[in-house]
Amino acid sequence: MARYRELPYTKLKKVCDPQKFPFHTTEELVPLEGIIGQDRAVRAMEFGLRVKNLRYNIFVVGVKGTGKKSYVQKVVEKKARLENIPDDWCYVYNFQEPSHPIALNMPPGMGKILCEDMNLLVQDLLTEIPKAFSGEDYERQKSEIVKQYQEERNQLLEQLTEYSKENDFMIKNTSTGFMLAPMIDGVAVGDKEFEDLDEEQKEMIEKKAEYVQLKAVEILRKMKALERDAKKQIRGLENKIGLFVVEPLMDELYDKYKEYSRIVEYLKNVQNDVIDNIDDFDLTEEEQTEILTRKAENSFVKKYKVNLFVDNSNAEGAPVIIECNPTYNNLVGRIEYENDQGTLKTDFLMVKPGAIHKANGGYLILQANQLLKNFQSWDTLKRTLETGEISVESIRSQLGIVDIASLKPEPIDVNIKVIMIGNPYLYRLLHSVLRESNMQSKTLPSLLGGLKF
Repeated sequence: MARYRELPYTKLKKVCDPQKFPFHTTEELVPLEGIIGQDRAVRAMEFGLRVKNLRYNIFVVGVKGTGKKSYVQKVVEKKARLENIPDDWCYVYNFQEPSHPIALNMPPGMGKILCEDMNLLVQDLLTEIPKAFSGEDYERQKSEIVKQYQEERNQLLEQLTEYSKENDFMIKNTSTGFMLAPMIDGVAVGDKEFEDLDEEQKEMIEKKAEYVQLKAVEILRKMKALERDAKKQIRGLENKIGLFVVEPLMDELYDKYKEYSRIVEYLKNVQNDVIDNIDDFDLTEEEQTEILTRKAENSFVKKYKVNLFVDNSNAEGAPVIIECNPTYNNLVGRIEYENDQGTLKTDFLMVKPGAIHKANGGYLILQANQLLKNFQSWDTLKRTLETGEISVESIRSQLGIVDIASLKPEPIDVNIKVIMIGNPYLYRLLHSVLRESNMQSKTLPSLLGGLKF
């Protein structure tokens, strides 16, 4: 029978000699960067971040509690700080199709400047246009147009009056205009007197009435033409005065944004709309104050505002967005509504961004299990990476449910790198789904021996 060797207690633990360490306390040590024992995975991560392609994204695999999320966040934020700040995005009113707001991109910080410029423009228009309309020159020219119209109208009325008298008719003014009444010996004949006339007199009066009515129709047609012409002249005068006020204000903006063709196009549409609706700006001081103090929430100047959709004015490098709750609205944005006496209303200022918009030009970090709990989120994310653009849509329309009247904002071009974190099972599931679709995939060594796509 073999004898067991005795194990001394000194062999049951590892004894470390503190004198072997080149430091007195751990506070003297430089913090370790990276992750221990995952050199291959770290290299794969660095390579994946360098690949600038919308369809090449990263899936970090590993068991829970291995530090995947903190490592990914640290590495991505470090790289993002060295990259360019992406553009600002704004939504503006579409004067041709109001239900389809226009998306404008511009260098970081310019979105906020454009908002301020348009707010100042509205204030200037509300102040300067009423001044121009109350000026002596405008009043004089308008009075001349009205005077000429009245003189020519009176001449036509005199012609009709004379013609009517020649045919034994007189003109009576009524609340709706005027009417013709027959005369006998210069005296108007009423209905009762007319009935007492013999048939020959009645026929003569009715025959003359036809001639007078034809003449009246001709005169009325000329009077309507005079009225249209006078209104056209007044409208032209108003446009001339409006252009005199608006052009200098707009020229400053044209010069400021001349390098951005889509902004200039939008500003031209603003100018045309202001001129076409110049009457709206002819307000009293009380009305001007009311519009400015309530911030144009329900006024006609609301359409000249700018929705600063994505503001990167304070960004340092590319954005890194960690979305812990990737619901459909949190991911792709939403269109808000307000209740106006029981009716839901919305406009381009109520379009709000989602995580994809905020991460545009940078990185979006998601937990795979949270994303897959919202199947519309995953489907929309996949479609976004396939098409390279993102639209803010109601989830009701995504589900095929008849939606209330809403907006269809112009899609925005997307350039993001998506980093998903999950377990091996979810990775294999998504990998098989992507292989069945037309999405390109790239297999890379992952953290803790998994795979990346």
